[in-house]
Amino acid sequence: MKQIFAVAMLALPLMLTNCAPKLGGSDYSMADVGANSTSLRGSITSIRVVNLVATDANKPGIGALAGGVAGGVTGNVISNGGPFTTMAGGLLGATAGHFAEQALTNQEGFEYTVQLDNGEVKTIAQGAEPRMAVGQRVLVVLNNKGVGGQQARSRVVPDNSGQWDLFWGADIVIKLVMLGLIAASIWSWTIIFYKVIRVRRLNGLADQFEEAFWSGGPLDELFNRLQNRYTDPMSSVFCAAMREWRRSMSKGYTKAAGMRGTLEQRIERVMQVTVGREMDQLERHMGFLASLGTNAVIIGLFGTVLGIMNSFENIASMQNTNLAVVAPGIAEALFATAIGLIAAIPAAIAYNKISSDLNRYGNRLDAFVSEFSAIISRQLEESQ
Repeated sequence: MKQIFAVAMLALPLMLTNCAPKLGGSDYSMADVGANSTSLRGSITSIRVVNLVATDANKPGIGALAGGVAGGVTGNVISNGGPFTTMAGGLLGATAGHFAEQALTNQEGFEYTVQLDNGEVKTIAQGAEPRMAVGQRVLVVLNNKGVGGQQARSRVVPDNSGQWDLFWGADIVIKLVMLGLIAASIWSWTIIFYKVIRVRRLNGLADQFEEAFWSGGPLDELFNRLQNRYTDPMSSVFCAAMREWRRSMSKGYTKAAGMRGTLEQRIERVMQVTVGREMDQLERHMGFLASLGTNAVIIGLFGTVLGIMNSFENIASMQNTNLAVVAPGIAEALFATAIGLIAAIPAAIAYNKISSDLNRYGNRLDAFVSEFSAIISRQLEESQ
C-alpha cells in the first residue's frame, strides 16, 4: 500500500506540470527571453477560431499515467488488494486522466492572417488574448532562435503607435507641412482667445464710460479723472477731443467767431484719427486668421498630394497594388489634410465672429464721435 501511495505522490507533480497555462499573444516564454526578433507592420485580413492542442512529445500520457495510478489506488482500497478491481480502477482512471488532460491543456485560440506592408502574408495561431479584429493594424513579431537553439514563438500584437507613427514615419516635406500647420493652429488659438477676451473687456469698459459720460456730471471732471489712466478706445477718443478743446480755449479760439467752425472740424478730425488708430490696434493679427482660414486647407492638400505620390512610388518599387502597400502613404496624406482642416475651420469661424464684434465696436465708437461732436457744436453755439 505504501508503495502505491508513493507512486501517486510522484505522479501528481507530473500531472500539475503538464497542466501549465498556455501562452497568449502578450506572453513570453523563458525561451523567448533574449531572443532576437523582427517586427513587421500589417493589417489583419481574416480571423479563424482554432483549438490549440498540447503536443509535447517529451511528456506522453501524463494525464493517463496519473489517472491510472489514482484509479488503481482507489480500486485497491475498495477491494482490499483485489487484483481485478485494482486493474479496472487503473483503466478507468487512465481513461479519465487522458480526457482531463485534454480538457486542461487544450484551449481556444485564433488563427490570424496578416497582410504585411511589404506585401507578404503571414498566418499565425496564438491564444485568445489580446483580442483583435479584421482590418486592425498589428505588429507581427517574428523571433529568431531562442535560448538553447530552440525555435522561439512568433506572435501578433496590436499596433498602438497611432497618429504619432503616421507623423514620424512621414516624408520630411510632409512632416514640415504638418509642423507648420500645427504651429499656425496654436498661434491662431492664441489670437482667438486674446481677441475674444479683449473685445468683451472693451465692451464692459465702454459701458462704464458711457454711464459716467451721460450721468450729467461736468465733462472737465471726467477728463481730469481719465486723462492719465484711460484704458479703452472710447476713453481715449474722449480725452483726445478734450485736450484739443482745452488747447483751443487756452488760445482763445472758442471766442473768435471765425474760428469756431474750424475748431469743431478739428476736434472731430482728432476724434476720427484716434478711432482709426485704436481700431488698427484692435484689428492686429486678424489678417493672419483670415489667411489661415483660407489657405490652411490648400497647404494640407499639398501634403496630401505628396503622400499620394509616395504611395505610387511604393507601388512601383514593390510591383504590388494591394492595400497594405498603398495604405501608409494614403494615411499620411489624409493626416496632413486633417491637420489642415483642424487649423482652417476654427480660424475661419473665429475670424468671422471677431470681425463682426469689432465692426459693432467700431460703430459704437463712431456713434460716440457723432454725439460728442454734437455736444461740442452746442457748446460753441451757446458761447456766442
